[in-house]
Amino acid sequence: MAKKETEKKEVVESPSLPVKATPTSVAVASLYESAAGVGFEHTTREDYTLPFLKLLQKMSPEVDADNGAYVEGAKAGMFFDTATGEFMETADFIPCYYRRAIVEWRERDDGGGFVAQHEPGYEQQFTRDDTGRWRTPDGTYLVDTRYFFGLRRRADGTTLYDVLAFSATQAKKARTWLTRMQVLKFLQADGTQATLPIFAHIWHLSSVSEENEKGSWRGYKLELGDLVQDPQLAAQARAAHEAFAKTSMNVGPPPAAATPTGEDVPF
Repeated sequence: MAKKETEKKEVVESPSLPVKATPTSVAVASLYESAAGVGFEHTTREDYTLPFLKLLQKMSPEVDADNGAYVEGAKAGMFFDTATGEFMETADFIPCYYRRAIVEWRERDDGGGFVAQHEPGYEQQFTRDDTGRWRTPDGTYLVDTRYFFGLRRRADGTTLYDVLAFSATQAKKARTWLTRMQVLKFLQADGTQATLPIFAHIWHLSSVSEENEKGSWRGYKLELGDLVQDPQLAAQARAAHEAFAKTSMNVGPPPAAATPTGEDVPF
């Protein structure tokens, strides 16, 4: 199969999931300031792509030279922004909101793809199959998925909204990450300790090689970075938290294989 070059994905701004604009010249600002947002009045969340930060695996289509989605230079262990088309070895991420969901998928042999998202507890009415997945009478399976909605900070200081999804072998890391964030405290004016908000720190994301008796894959490596002390960045993080808190229950599903242990790694 001939290699297919990946199309340049345009970065869009959703009313519910905004991104920080790239700084522009005074001339451009003067030209368009009075028309900011014009043309997007009738758009809704269904008109935009939810940006996932996907950790590529050796089975990911982007790294498979025989796949139409192959991108030259893409390697397992890289992060791929599904909205902007950017690839990166590492990423700086500020988690701003957390949500857990039970995601229902259809098997590849049955056409594959997302079926529905459910509240935690929905899976308890079903039994697990030999692979450990909850299986419905319709033949679909359920995946306990932990989402971290947040800001990805680029090297130039601009920020984009992105979502990380943890499931299967990475679910334990999601729980550990939450625990690590929850124990970060600050001293209040009255001398008592309080828990910092989830968006108080920048975390450095990279990947590590992992394996079990079923195979090997790339997993998340999460390192605590700097405390967010810049007022503008702190305000962006707070705004991101509020936006995601309002929309996270209504966001669309992750694209196929958006998690490091989704369709790419079946365990």
